[in-house]
Order: sequence, then C-alpha cells, then structure tokens
Amino acid sequence: MASNAAPNPPCVICAYPASKCCGGCKQVSYCSTEHQKQAWPKHKKLCKIYQSSNPPPADTYCGLCGNIGPLTTTECCRRTICDDEQDYQMFTYSNVSCNRNHCRYTLCSFHHNEDHGDGKWQDCEKCKNNFMEVESYIGQGTSSFNFKDDVWENPPPFEPTRCKKCNRAIKMSTEPHMYGPNGLECGRC
Repeated sequence: MASNAAPNPPCVICAYPASKCCGGCKQVSYCSTEHQKQAWPKHKKLCKIYQSSNPPPADTYCGLCGNIGPLTTTECCRRTICDDEQDYQMFTYSNVSCNRNHCRYTLCSFHHNEDHGDGKWQDCEKCKNNFMEVESYIGQGTSSFNFKDDVWENPPPFEPTRCKKCNRAIKMSTEPHMYGPNGLECGRC
C-alpha cells in the first residue's frame, strides 16, 4: 500500500531527508544532531526572529544568520545579507561569510550568474542540467546558504551518491570526494 505521507524535508546542511527540526522555530530541518549543532551558530539569531510575534523588517538583518550589520544586498535576489566577504581566508573553505556562501553555493546565485533569465531558479531546466549529480543540485537549492523564503518545500527526490570503489553513500555537500578514473570516489578511498 502506497503512503500519502509527505516526504521529510531536506537537511539544511547536506540535503538528505531530515527527521529533526529546530525545537525553537520549527522552520529549519536537520538529518542529524551533528548537523543541527553545526548549523546552530548561524541559526540562533534567526531562530529568535522566526519565533517573534513582531519580527524586524527583513532589510534590517542578514537573512542567513540574523546579524544586524554591516549589511549589503545580494546581486542575484537583492536580499539583505552580511557584508562579510572580507572575513573569508582564501583556500580555507570555511563557511564564515554569509555573502560568499550565498554567492558561490546557491542555485539563486548560479541562476543569476549564468544569465538563465528572469524565471525562478526552482523551475529552471538550464540550472538543473548544469549539475552532474542531482544531489549537488538539490543541495544548492536547500542549504542554509539560501534565504528561508527561497528554499524548496518539496525538492525533487534523489538517490544517495555512492562511491564507485566501496559503494558507501557520500553526502556530496559535506564529505570529501573526488572523480577518479572509475568515477566518483569517497574521501576514504
């Protein structure tokens, strides 16, 4: 018998189906306690804003972390975000910069930078066709680097990406991997 239950929402860290949600605001989902703890430093201010019966205007705080300044707007969607790209240190691959994270790791920015037109990135076939793995595509549309109003409510389902050597599932957004001569391999192999 088929189930009519809605699928679990995606984890904001890795895009895998999430069984947990923020206990405060109930608006952000996680697949594990580890990912919830990882997201908390950036989510804690937004959590309070989401719970507020009288939230501040959206242009007075960063829509990714809740900080109140210094702020700028994104080129892609003209939303308010931390003016913090200078905080990123080259080749560290850290996620300290809200601005850099949104500009480099979201479909919103990708859609804009690739000049895919005025339509929504959620409906753009060009965006979808630019990614080798559906998981990476979904990850860029559901991560915490997106503004809450833009995250897919029901993203397309995907099968976990597997290592060609050991067949272990690889969380493409968070785990090391590389393309070897036989295909995609996990960081362990």
